[in-house]
Amino acid sequence: MLGLREYLKIQRRTFRLKMSGLFKDSFDKNAKCLFFDFDGTLHNNGVTSIETIKALDYARSKGCYLFVNTGRTKPFLMRDLFKFTGYEFDGILCGGAAVYYGKNYEKVLFEEPPLTEDEKDEILSVVCKNALWTVFEGYDELYTLEIHGEVKYLKSELEEFYRKGKKDLSNLKISKCSVFPPKGVPVLDKVKEATCMEWVEYKSYPWYEGYKKGCGKGKIIEKFCLLTGADIKNTIAFGDSENDISAFESAAKSVAMNSAPEQLKNASTYVAKTAEGVSEGIYHYIK
Repeated sequence: MLGLREYLKIQRRTFRLKMSGLFKDSFDKNAKCLFFDFDGTLHNNGVTSIETIKALDYARSKGCYLFVNTGRTKPFLMRDLFKFTGYEFDGILCGGAAVYYGKNYEKVLFEEPPLTEDEKDEILSVVCKNALWTVFEGYDELYTLEIHGEVKYLKSELEEFYRKGKKDLSNLKISKCSVFPPKGVPVLDKVKEATCMEWVEYKSYPWYEGYKKGCGKGKIIEKFCLLTGADIKNTIAFGDSENDISAFESAAKSVAMNSAPEQLKNASTYVAKTAEGVSEGIYHYIK
């Protein structure tokens, strides 16, 4: 039986996705578009199963377009996307605010205007007042204020992207932020003081993801369809956590991983029965 690495080598020899013309005349507006969350959906702890890869290939053989729809902004996603999945998607939807495609996803289909200086100042005031460790996520880099040392595993993991001690956010193209409360104490009421953002609470950690008003994983699917002419009725979203709820509300169909919180399962049209949620959902909906 082929291992994942060998299988991917064969696939790359026999098939090379031509993404450069994806959103031109060659784009089939009537095809199904599948949108996959990255962390906990396409991969678990950095591993994408061969069952998932085969299911993605099956969906593509049926004429489907395959997209990553992640809460991560592009610089954070690109470090891990190919390393974790070894797969070439038709495009990536990042941070609920941008769509990229083409070779190495260098072409920009859409980028939401970044936060204004006033919006950044509002967020900065809230997180500094409450000593909340925050990652500001931009189109080019990630930034942190080094307010305190909680969530050290994340600090270490993102070290290469940080500009330490950056307390002046002017001229930085920031589109969202993630807030980590000290010692895991819920602080949703405090982060909501930054009213320029729409906040998603991850209750199991806890931590908070802030999207610019009008952005999010559901809104970016809707904007994608508007810009490309894709039919929203042909969209399927796959996810495993709270920030996927908006994607499930926007897409015509949705697949919740079996590890997903009840809130997401209740919002889905299909709940996976096994740990192979991506392949299970694809074979359920794509005939």
